[in-house]
Amino acid sequence: KQWYQRRVRGRGKAEELASVDVIAGLDLLANRGQWAKCLQTAENEGPEVLNKYVALYAAQLLQDGQPMHALNTFAQHGSSVNPANFNLYRRMCSELFLSESFSSLTAYKTWSALRDVLASLVEKIPDNKEFSTLLECAHLLSVRTSCSGHKQLFEIGVKASVSLLRYTNYLIPDKAFYEAGIACRSIGWNNMAFVFLNRFLDICDAIEDGNTDMLDHSDFADTDIPYDIMLPEDHSIQEDEREEAKEWVLAVSMDQQVQQVLNTDERGCYEASLMNIHTSVTSPQCILTGYPVLRGEVVFRNSSRVAN
Repeated sequence: KQWYQRRVRGRGKAEELASVDVIAGLDLLANRGQWAKCLQTAENEGPEVLNKYVALYAAQLLQDGQPMHALNTFAQHGSSVNPANFNLYRRMCSELFLSESFSSLTAYKTWSALRDVLASLVEKIPDNKEFSTLLECAHLLSVRTSCSGHKQLFEIGVKASVSLLRYTNYLIPDKAFYEAGIACRSIGWNNMAFVFLNRFLDICDAIEDGNTDMLDHSDFADTDIPYDIMLPEDHSIQEDEREEAKEWVLAVSMDQQVQQVLNTDERGCYEASLMNIHTSVTSPQCILTGYPVLRGEVVFRNSSRVAN
């Protein structure tokens, strides 16, 4: 048998080799880059073997700069809870979150697929806070993109944009604050728009300086918006849009009706903050907007998710 395996391997006959030594045949297919055939064959060998080659293929895709293809692979074949795969999930999420297309109207397919992959993972390991957080971020991105262009859903999309600032340690920070500011301005929440666009402009200055040393965090002292951000190497927003935002901020700074304050709620807290700064109680977040649910919640069956 060993002589036959060596002979078949020497002839490079992967399918013939797989008939006598499945793993050797799969390895040969993988080494040749014949991933479709490799995964098709692995599917017949049980989840453990399949998950091994799915992970190997996803790792190759990420190395080649193709996180969307890695996501599609996990979406098609499933995500294993093997801790050896966790770095793959982290890297895939990071590369997708840091892409400049996260606010695109065409991005819903990406975010909904990522949400589904992470939801499947979190269902198996519900106590993993890291992947639960990544799931929440992906879900809000999918909500925001699905609401774009629908007038009756516009406020939900705006609130999702604001809630996404809770995850600016994962997202492109200048783009996230710009999108939230523009969204708030479009709905007439000018105080919030002023704070967010002012933060956006400060981050633009930090990008040009190459560090965050001069960022003033005082506007966000009593919120759950993180101070630590991953500063991009270059601007994510075009120069004409940056200039327009700067002109608007300068103009409204002279308007006594607009204040540099965030909206607060009945708790006396920033309205999008899940944590009550006075009691340290954390409220559940609305599955649609990401805002805290303070009362009158709707509870979804077979789930701990709630909505206002």
